[in-house]
Amino acid sequence: MQGIPTLKIDCKVSWRAWDKNGKIISEGSKKGDICLINFSKVLMAILSATDNYTAVDFGGATFFISGDGRTQYERVRMHFGKGTTTPTKSDYCLESEVASEIASHGWEQDDANSRYILRFTASHDFTEARTISEVGLSQVVYDDTGALRRVFYFRDLIGPVDIPAGGGISVTYELYIPFGG
Repeated sequence: MQGIPTLKIDCKVSWRAWDKNGKIISEGSKKGDICLINFSKVLMAILSATDNYTAVDFGGATFFISGDGRTQYERVRMHFGKGTTTPTKSDYCLESEVASEIASHGWEQDDANSRYILRFTASHDFTEARTISEVGLSQVVYDDTGALRRVFYFRDLIGPVDIPAGGGISVTYELYIPFGG
């Protein structure tokens, strides 16, 4: 008898920072620190088509997630911050956010590795010098009353990356979702 199949979604976060002249001053990538419990709960609500799962929104309020699968992909945001505490699965926002931007997204099918790759990318330019040490990804979902709520899916420590005045940073999250077997 075979065991129960598992679904392991891997995550990678990468970044590139530049100075006011566009010169690259820092870049890197790493395996994601943690997939937050909100991500799993929203996925479960969508797949089970029930309103039985709760999440915590950006303000710390607990709510029931709509089970009809409605989300707002155009409202996925990348968050940039200066926090340094280790991410935990129950985080619902950055420790110390300094900026956020709407993220673009796309996907590809990677047949050689039997997976889909879902990417979210956003950039932000700073008018004053900043140190960015944490990033995150959030999305707007519907609650069981039809109201929109922003929930955090990922929070990761990077760098820290020192960005001079007039410089900026771009961050990409890649989710690796397996298929087949």
